[in-house]
Amino acid sequence: MKFNKLKNMKRFLLIFALLLGAVCSWGQTVADQEKVLQKCLGIDQIAMHYDLDVAGIPRSLFAINNSAELGQGLQVNYCGRLLAFINQETLQQTKPDAYFTINDLVIPGNSAEVNLIYRYNCNKQMQQITLRVLLQKSNEQWIITEINK
Repeated sequence: MKFNKLKNMKRFLLIFALLLGAVCSWGQTVADQEKVLQKCLGIDQIAMHYDLDVAGIPRSLFAINNSAELGQGLQVNYCGRLLAFINQETLQQTKPDAYFTINDLVIPGNSAEVNLIYRYNCNKQMQQITLRVLLQKSNEQWIITEINK
């Protein structure tokens, strides 16, 4: 009798864990994550500090992912440049002049919140911009509704 109760409890916990995982990731598709990050890359307060080539395109875009919610293999494109996700070791080796740190990206349905830091002039006198960006999805388009420093 005790064995059956234990077995049923294990089943219940397994089902609960699976449902909890499904609910937590609900609304967060890779496509939505890419679109939200793409919107964030275009924020004026950040884009004005990009190192541009003669065509006006950023020379490089790097990001460190500190968000557990961020999917793997994201293809975030801004002005023809892909955002390259790097780790701390690569950051130390390559020493890029600018990079993003994505601390949080949460998409619960048709809203999104991104907390990020953009560091630039890293090889001279480093400066940074810390932003909390709120977005709303309308007709498959993500619209920035609020930017907080």
